[in-house]
Formats: sequence, structure tokens, C-alpha cells
Amino acid sequence: MARVRAHGDVIQPPAASIPSRERGRDERAVVEREQEEPGIADRERGQRAIVVARTDAHAAALPERAQRSAVALAELADVHFSILPCSSRSALPLRAPILLFMQVGRFAIEIFSDGVFRQDGGAMFGVVPKVLWEKEKPADELNRVAMEMNCLLIRDTAGHIVVVETGAGPKLTEKSKRNFGIDAPPRLLDELARRGVRPDEVTLVVNTHLHFDHAGGNTYRDGDRIVPTFPRATYVFQRLEWQDALAPNERTRASYFADDFAPLETAGRLDLIDESVEILPGIRLDRIQGHTRGTQTVRVSDAGQTLFFSSDFMPDRHHLRLPWIPSQDLFPLESLAAKKVILPRAIEERWIVGFTHDVPRFGRISEQDGRYRFDEIPE
Repeated sequence: MARVRAHGDVIQPPAASIPSRERGRDERAVVEREQEEPGIADRERGQRAIVVARTDAHAAALPERAQRSAVALAELADVHFSILPCSSRSALPLRAPILLFMQVGRFAIEIFSDGVFRQDGGAMFGVVPKVLWEKEKPADELNRVAMEMNCLLIRDTAGHIVVVETGAGPKLTEKSKRNFGIDAPPRLLDELARRGVRPDEVTLVVNTHLHFDHAGGNTYRDGDRIVPTFPRATYVFQRLEWQDALAPNERTRASYFADDFAPLETAGRLDLIDESVEILPGIRLDRIQGHTRGTQTVRVSDAGQTLFFSSDFMPDRHHLRLPWIPSQDLFPLESLAAKKVILPRAIEERWIVGFTHDVPRFGRISEQDGRYRFDEIPE
């Protein structure tokens, strides 16, 4: 794989730039200042279905290969299941896939979900008291909150087809699916097929990190073998993430399943990178230490626009608030420092933003009275 070049424009501050008084400070003091903050308006919580139209102009802007997709003109987007108890979710009809499309210069970018899994709400919100976070993301009877497993499909006019994230994949045991609250089969390949993309057409796969809910669809079982889902693609990870995933410790091993990534080395489909790299002209990966050592974000830039796909140090709109940091983050104060750099820049440069675990939507970040919010971009 011919990478373009490494950049010096790293968006994460070095760890040494975090003041020592912040490194030792109990984050609860920061949370207490937000206890009176009003909740996000109902219209921002995904509590309604949205009709998303796909116009002829959008189709004309896609690469020729993408135009083979037979896609309905309009589809109902999903109602976020996190607002419903589990007993009510089972009575709902299956959701139609989301077809949310953005054109960023020569890049056609779509966001969709591989499915929903459920995590303990306390783990997702760290030091934030439940009385605060449950106003934004209600929990089920097991104190779990629903999290989408979002993926990106990026196509350009040169014929590159890039998949970012592959969801939980098809290899989980029944016990794991119960533990993680996964009730439905993975949707990744069906979603790609709806968009006219076959697995053997994908040229690059990027995982923001190698936890099972981001990398599970990298491989599948073929009889007694585990093989790459995308046989012609190069899979791109941070070297630090690869090293940590292969040698997890007592705290991290529950999130890493070696079958999701180790077979890629045997198959010769692996490309390890360090820090910040432009993997294709206009598509850049930046290491952001916080959730893990080797977590990376994705930025796509062209024609004066930038689309930013966050990773799990800021997994959804509810984690825009500075002290709202998941307890799974191995380096929470570095997550905090990264937010302080990234969010003002996203506002100033009007980045289009997508999250890994929110309802699949694109939007922009705004700030009012010192509080960040996510404003969905209307179709």
C-alpha cells in the first residue's frame, strides 16, 4: 500500500501539556458544575423517524461503481432504541437501513449502523452520576444503554472504496451476544450490498481501534478457518493498538478478540501505521490516546470541507461535555485534553461530524454559553 505522507498537524496535545493539577484532580468536581445543565431537546435524541431523500444530484456525484446500487428514493431512518425499555423494543418492526449521504469534494461518504449492542450505563459515563446521564440516555432494567455500532463507507472518483469500522461481526458466541445485548445479526454486509458494494471491491478497511464492536466484522469463519471479510482490502491500524490488542492485560482483555484481527497478518492484509498518516490523498488518520493507546480518528478533507469521524474517547453527542468520559477510557485525562483541542477546532472550521456510537447521523458542533451541542445536518 502506498501511503501519501505523515503529517505534523496532530490534533491531540502531548501528554506533557496537560497541567499536573488537572491530572490529579478528582473529575467529580467538574461534573458538579454541570448538575443544573438542561437535557438535550427531544428533537436531538433521535426520538422521531426522519425521511431521508436521495436525490439524483447525489447519485450523479457518486463514483460510477456506486451508481449500480438500486436504492429507494426515500427510506425511513431509525428511532433510537435507547429511549425504549427492552420489552418495548421487541415489539417494534425492524428498522429500515439509514441512507445518510455527504459529499465532501470528490468523496462520497455514508454512515450506517452494523447494529445495536448494550453497555452498562455507569461504565459509559464514568464519574457522571446516573441522575444526570439517565436524563440523556435512559437505561434498561439491567442498567444498560443502547449503543449503535456505526460504520462509514467512503468512495472517491479514483475508485477507492474505504470501510471504516466493521461492527461486532458474525463470530460472537451466544453467551457473548447475551452479555452485550446483541439481539440481531450483523448488518454490515447487507448495508454495503444495498449501496452496490461487494466485499471483494473494498480496497481499504480502517478500525479506529480493535475492540470487538469495531473490528468484529474484519473476519469470518469459513469452515475451520478464519479469513478476511474483505479479501482484497488492506486493513489499517495503529501499531500501538495492534501491540496492545495482541497482548491485553487483565483490564483490557474482555474487549479484544484475537480472531477479529490476528488472521489478517497471516493473510498478508495488514498495514500498521504510527501517529498521523494520510492513507490516501484527503483521508487522514490521527492517533488520539485516551480510550486506548492506539485509538485513531478519521478525517476526510477536500474542496474546503472536512468530515471528522470520532472514536470512542468521544463516542456520541452526550460525551461532548468535557467531563463526560467513559470509564473504559484507559487515559481519561488525555481524552479530556483531546476534547479541549478538537471541539473548538471543529466549530471554527465547521467540520461535519459523525460518532461511533450515536444514532447514525452527520452534524456539526456548536457552542452556546460554554456548552457544546451536536446539530444534525438536515437532508
